[in-house]
Amino acid sequence: MQEDLEDRVNRTCRGVAAFRAVELLYNPAPIVRDELSVQLAGPQYIDVIKKRWEEAVQRSGCDPAAPHHLLFAARARIIDDMVIQELQQLVAHSAAAAAQPEAAHHPTARCSSPRKENHHHQQQQQQQQQKGDVCLQVVSVGCGVDTRPWRLALPSCVAWFDVDQQPVISLKHKLLAEAGAQQQQQQEVRFPLKCSSYTALAADATSSSWLADLAAAGFNQTLPTVWVLEGLLYYLTPEQGAVLFADIAAAGSPGKCVVLASHIPACNLEANRSCPAGHSLAGLFKSWVGDLVGSDGQLLQHDATASLQQQQQLRAAELQSSSTAIGSSSSSRVSRWGPAEVSADLAVLLRECYNAEALYPYGLDYSGGKQLPEVECVVTVRLEA
Repeated sequence: MQEDLEDRVNRTCRGVAAFRAVELLYNPAPIVRDELSVQLAGPQYIDVIKKRWEEAVQRSGCDPAAPHHLLFAARARIIDDMVIQELQQLVAHSAAAAAQPEAAHHPTARCSSPRKENHHHQQQQQQQQQKGDVCLQVVSVGCGVDTRPWRLALPSCVAWFDVDQQPVISLKHKLLAEAGAQQQQQQEVRFPLKCSSYTALAADATSSSWLADLAAAGFNQTLPTVWVLEGLLYYLTPEQGAVLFADIAAAGSPGKCVVLASHIPACNLEANRSCPAGHSLAGLFKSWVGDLVGSDGQLLQHDATASLQQQQQLRAAELQSSSTAIGSSSSSRVSRWGPAEVSADLAVLLRECYNAEALYPYGLDYSGGKQLPEVECVVTVRLEA
């Protein structure tokens, strides 16, 4: 039984890394350059995904010379850019908020040049980063063997938290060590961290204790935070997904919390439920984006299973008691998510934003012999101030 679990963790985690590795090794114009993924995936899984890439090119009928990318490699790049954009916006928002009291005491500051003000904020950020202070956080839930802390051009003041179940975190720690990737402040590493600090937390995000564990690991509720849920939500039931967002709301600060979450359309869920029993993905997906976001753009609460507001208050109380880093205001507050922004399908985003075509990541046996019209999208939602 343990061997089966180990094999499954290896296949899912290293297989996803292999999409990025194949993109780098065999695509003449890779959309994501992830040298570390080559080490993490390993030759066996790279060979498997390379064959899938070749089959996808042949199946699509696209010009091999035209820009094209396997969809999961494209998803990585799309979310990469979203993470950087959201971090920059959070920095700008924090700088603007910090400047307001000063402007109140100096009325002439309202008439100053925006360029000068931006330069002043940039200087403040640079000074803060030079001191090594943490001013931003990223929490990647269901991280797998994602490599963003080692390959993104992150602000140096970012504290990065990876969260996944114990077998995944153990595998990732082992593979990173073998690849020569920095995890702490050791010297002479092949792949240095691009963030201020890195923490890998072994925790089940569907449990009642994971937020307390996150706080104990150093998460600071008062800091602006980007939460990344890539390739996670469709493995959760609608109720589990709703509770996860209630948890994040309990841990976030209004106006300083944004979630980037990939999700699937109804056609992908239907294909997953009806694909052959022997398929590696058969029956794994449990929800689609319509289970998360209502027709009015608001997050659904699924009150039939439990009172999410009560659960959120309970989570916040647990956080407050578990760590002094969690502000006391959260114990009595029920935060409200703003309207969700649901992107177009990843293939459409790739075409519109990167002028390239997406290659269908699954064999046609998965979807009843025909290509799905849509595969995956990204949901962005912010905690209202």
